[in-house]
Amino acid sequence: MFTPLVRFHYCWAISVACTIAIFICIGLVTNGFSMYLPYLVENGLTDSDTSIIVNIRGGVSFVAMLLIHRYYDRVSARLGVFIACLCTATAYLLYGLADGSLAVYIIGTILAGVSYGLGSMIIVSEILRKWFAKNFNLSIGMAVAGTGIATVIMPIVVEVLVESHGLMTSFIYEAAAILILSIIVFALLRDSPEDNGLKPYGVDEGYEPEEKVVFRGKTDLPRPLWIRFGFICFVMGCIGGPGLVFLSMLFETTGSSAETAAISISIIGLLMTINKIAIGRMMDKLGTYHGIILFGSILTVGLLLTALLGHGDLVRYAVIVLLGIGFAMMMVCPAAFAKDIALPGQYFDTVRGLEIAYVLGSFLFALLPGTLETLLGSYVISYIIMAVMLIVSLVLVAEYYMKHPKQARAYY
Repeated sequence: MFTPLVRFHYCWAISVACTIAIFICIGLVTNGFSMYLPYLVENGLTDSDTSIIVNIRGGVSFVAMLLIHRYYDRVSARLGVFIACLCTATAYLLYGLADGSLAVYIIGTILAGVSYGLGSMIIVSEILRKWFAKNFNLSIGMAVAGTGIATVIMPIVVEVLVESHGLMTSFIYEAAAILILSIIVFALLRDSPEDNGLKPYGVDEGYEPEEKVVFRGKTDLPRPLWIRFGFICFVMGCIGGPGLVFLSMLFETTGSSAETAAISISIIGLLMTINKIAIGRMMDKLGTYHGIILFGSILTVGLLLTALLGHGDLVRYAVIVLLGIGFAMMMVCPAAFAKDIALPGQYFDTVRGLEIAYVLGSFLFALLPGTLETLLGSYVISYIIMAVMLIVSLVLVAEYYMKHPKQARAYY
């Protein structure tokens, strides 16, 4: 009887479902929607209106993350993620029906914020932790690649749809596509291997499965440890959010044309997508510490090199490559750190706290680049500040793992 060389484990279907969920709940809510902002202004909204829409979404996302443990106490992970995806579909439907109404856009962005908060890496990383005793960081890297996919494809998709069918119809078409993807997520997703009569991937090879989790909304980690890694993830949010959002302004204000800036950002998005998977695999093989230090060092050089943008194409190419590689580590960090420091059974609450710190950093730091540009006439200053903050964070990471060498080693 024929025996396949490679036996399929359902964990890889779970990985696909989680990648699609992150594409919907984070990629389309943030990067994907940002592509529509210039069209919204053309359709009657002001720049101030679009800022209000984005800020409300960020605030709602933050509150949703604070309450996520209560939400998943009441619904299964499968149903909860499906509902979060449907919130994005409904948000886009409302955008399509808004016809310039700020109030309708705000209702839509509230739903988008709920989607981001409840369908975020907090619950996705918890699902993957149950399914992957082996190759956990690889699965995380594959999931967060969903945001990079949105960065790469949505500029083209949005332009084609809007130019061919108009703004409102484009939103409705995208809402329909999101609904289909949401149904696929629900069809594939399962809360745990036990739901399918399986064991976590790698258990048969001797890897330890995840401890039973109780959603308490708090952990027993020492306060100094919380402060250290909370600050590190806060900094990652400062860089990973605004650092990407303001790239187009950075390139255009340092001499690049709008077309060149768009191409540069698409390349960065593509590199991020590839390297999010690469850093996950590297962490599995070499440990979280080595992956963060390597990719963090690359990103630091890229951020510092932004000071020379405008001094030739070679500098711009170098910045594109270094940022494309370095930015890949941002969204991986909270889940990877939580795996290393969480006490038994407290992974969900640990990653929840670190993800909240990440989102808070992204939300608060977003106010700085535009303000500094107005006061000092440059976006470069903000990227230099990011580089300094990142250096401080890497020192804190190195100091901790050097004192705890067992946690610096690879698990797999």
